[in-house]
Amino acid sequence: VFSDLGGKMTDKELRHLNRRELLELLLMQSKKIDALEAELDAANAKLREKSIQINESGSIAEASLRVSNIFTDAQNAAEQYLENVNTLKAQTEIECRRAMDKARSDAEKYYRSAVRIVDSYIIDLTDRLKSVIDESFDRSQVLKLIREENNEK
Repeated sequence: VFSDLGGKMTDKELRHLNRRELLELLLMQSKKIDALEAELDAANAKLREKSIQINESGSIAEASLRVSNIFTDAQNAAEQYLENVNTLKAQTEIECRRAMDKARSDAEKYYRSAVRIVDSYIIDLTDRLKSVIDESFDRSQVLKLIREENNEK
């Protein structure tokens, strides 16, 4: 469904995602985080390897240069990892917020629809009750007139 996590999705595209697609997106993001963690582990392994090389080198200046490069590489890898994690977190929060907004909107639509249906039933029942009362009143009037005529005779 999603070619890569680096691509930006529009609001419209995100709103049309179903639960399965959102879970897929989260799974893909989780895999990307795992990959970034693996990169960080590799960088740390490289750092350990370079540390050993520095210990074996006889020159303090050479060791200093190597350490400097190692720490720069490690710092860059760590910063990239944190940046990616924060980006993924922000994207996930936005997507969750959008999903919640859509769920609220759908619930409001269903509620308004139910209110219209209930109002329609109440109006229909009220009309029927008025009709029954009107018929009953008309019959009562007719019976009263008949009794009055019978009493006059």
